[in-house]
Amino acid sequence: MPALLTLATMLRMASASLFALCGLVGTPVPQAKADAVADFYRARTVTVVVSSSAAGGYDTLARVIARHIGRHMPGNPVFIVRNMPGAGGITATNFLYNNAERDGSVIGLVQNNTPFEPLFGTKEARYDPVKFNWLGSPSSETAMVLIWHTVSISSVADLRAGFAKLESGGFPKWFG
Repeated sequence: MPALLTLATMLRMASASLFALCGLVGTPVPQAKADAVADFYRARTVTVVVSSSAAGGYDTLARVIARHIGRHMPGNPVFIVRNMPGAGGITATNFLYNNAERDGSVIGLVQNNTPFEPLFGTKEARYDPVKFNWLGSPSSETAMVLIWHTVSISSVADLRAGFAKLESGGFPKWFG
């Protein structure tokens, strides 16, 4: 036989339920907010400026990225690739820095040496590389030095010494 509830127990249960209900009613409900990023990119075209000609390595990377990245961004924008070859990537980088919209509707894929050109004193590079926002790198590259077997270089130290001699106006023994 179930235990009989006393009046005091029933009042405690009712007041606890009423207190919980009041707590729920007083809890603020999060309001729906518009996603500003999604709103900006919705029905928009994003241009990927590539600093090389069509069908090369950088162009291929840009086209693969452009094909898939829109699905992973708020608003699902459409991406197109615009090739802008010239001056080893400087033409496209100058465009990105001096002429492109700065609202996220234009991004660039430039050769990995291009950001260093102003630091090397290249006058044609009319941009400040530290003012770009770096989004990432689609690949990693490994540099190699290959030397023909008849050249008299057997170490990196020999190569450096030869370049130092060139810089001072001389010619290393392996040069020509």
